Amino acid sequence: MARKAHELHMSLKDSGHEPKHHKYIVENRRCTPDDVRFYRHVHPVQDLLAFIENVHANDDLKDRTIGKTFTMKVFTKRWGHYDQYEITRTDKGWDIKGLVAASCSCDKMMKPGLNEILEHDSVCYPKQINIFFECLWNKAAEEGLTKAKVQAAINKLGKWISECEKNAPREGVFEGLV
Repeated sequence: MARKAHELHMSLKDSGHEPKHHKYIVENRRCTPDDVRFYRHVHPVQDLLAFIENVHANDDLKDRTIGKTFTMKVFTKRWGHYDQYEITRTDKGWDIKGLVAASCSCDKMMKPGLNEILEHDSVCYPKQINIFFECLWNKAAEEGLTKAKVQAAINKLGKWISECEKNAPREGVFEGLV
């Protein structure tokens, strides 16, 4: 299969119709489509066949939310109300700005800024929150999520943080713990 697919690829390329593959396929294969090893998996072959049927079949979706700003509300027991953070999606991750904090740049996992802001206000938050922000960043890039879909996901993450904070034990032995 790999040899035949490679021959077909090279034939198309030589005729001026070089096949295009999804970006993630090329990244996952760790070699170029000109290398016969590239086609030693079914997914690149499927991409090749899809390209033959429709030259735009493997076009990656446009990342539509780089530079867009979102809001996230997080409840803090320390202050007894919701704080609103401004979050901007950047080409390398996120920028986050709290009420009084200056904007800081974060990676795709929203580190270190989100964690520092939450810990500064003694907010109890899910330890996996950073993985979810990374997942959201990647999905927005790979699937071309709309601003509304990214905002809805951020709303869910803000609600999750707030529920964690609201349900942290702060009575009895833990009274006075911020």
